[in-house]
Amino acid sequence: MNMIEYLARTFSQTSKVYENYVINAIWNRISCETRSKLHPITQQCVKDPSGNHYLVDLYFPQLNLGVEVDEPQHISSLKSGVERIRAAKIKKVLDKPTFIQTLTQIREGAFISENIQLFQVDENGDPLHDDKRNEILRSADEIEELINQVVTKIEHLAKNNKGLTAWNGYISAATYYKGKTEINITDIKDDVRFRDLAEIAEVLRKNDTVLQQGIDGAKKRGRSSIVHFNSDKILANELIKEYWIWPPKMATIKKGVLKAASGSDFVNVLSDDGEFIYEYQDNNKDLWGIKEEQDKNKRKRVVFMHADDPILRKRYYIFYGVFEVIDYIIGVEDEECSIHYMRGAENRTTAVYKKVDNSFPIIKENPGYL
Repeated sequence: MNMIEYLARTFSQTSKVYENYVINAIWNRISCETRSKLHPITQQCVKDPSGNHYLVDLYFPQLNLGVEVDEPQHISSLKSGVERIRAAKIKKVLDKPTFIQTLTQIREGAFISENIQLFQVDENGDPLHDDKRNEILRSADEIEELINQVVTKIEHLAKNNKGLTAWNGYISAATYYKGKTEINITDIKDDVRFRDLAEIAEVLRKNDTVLQQGIDGAKKRGRSSIVHFNSDKILANELIKEYWIWPPKMATIKKGVLKAASGSDFVNVLSDDGEFIYEYQDNNKDLWGIKEEQDKNKRKRVVFMHADDPILRKRYYIFYGVFEVIDYIIGVEDEECSIHYMRGAENRTTAVYKKVDNSFPIIKENPGYL
């Protein structure tokens, strides 16, 4: 990964001029020694106690430190500072976090939080307004001092973090798993990514001759993907004992209705807690309503989720555990499964998959197993 590209894109995500100035100033004032070790994330997803998600402007996972930039706003109806901060937070609430935001979310109260208020306040801490009820910006010197205070905090945390090592970007799965005996969902903390389906297969089934032919053929064409991969033979219908490699595409929401992702015939939805996947067939078909198809669907699924990197604008895969089907339900009114929001599935059968394991072995010597 090109670090300059990552940093340039990371620190240009927001269109808010004051916020952009502050987070860039913080980053560039950190000492070179400390900065070379840190992994900066902008627009980090946070889950609050009510179950809502919102974004923190700057987050350093190695230091467990989040920085929120509170810009001046035009909120004439709010009087107290508490009300004002609550309203600012509500403005950043996400209607539906993406899969990768859900997977990498942090919990409110579980990280060190620094708040930079760019507006002037009175003796009670409430924002000051001009005649048009716009909040009044602090002076340049005051803002500089707030920025420097956060930088000092970062330097202090980094100095006292004896285990802090340099972050060198996202790691390819083929490199990361060399010599390892299993893949684990916790590996995401090490920024491990599978580039494509060929790399998934390469890691899991190194000695599979048929699979290797598929990989080599794809590489000769200059790319590796499910299209060039003869997926029906290698990743789908070649059912290997108890397991089935499954890279489901999560559904998209269009006009309030779930739709199958591009190139997929199935609507797949991940539960809010990440422990279940719900799947039904799109295009007015009902595959899981057929008993014979249900009987074929008993093998556990090794799941690799599609994820889109909003910074580098690339798609990749991450291992998300082993799932198995536990039920088939008609419609969407089953409160236990929490999929009442899946409008469009009322007359179709939904397969319910539950996560049963967070790891999976890398079997190298017995390709007939996996």
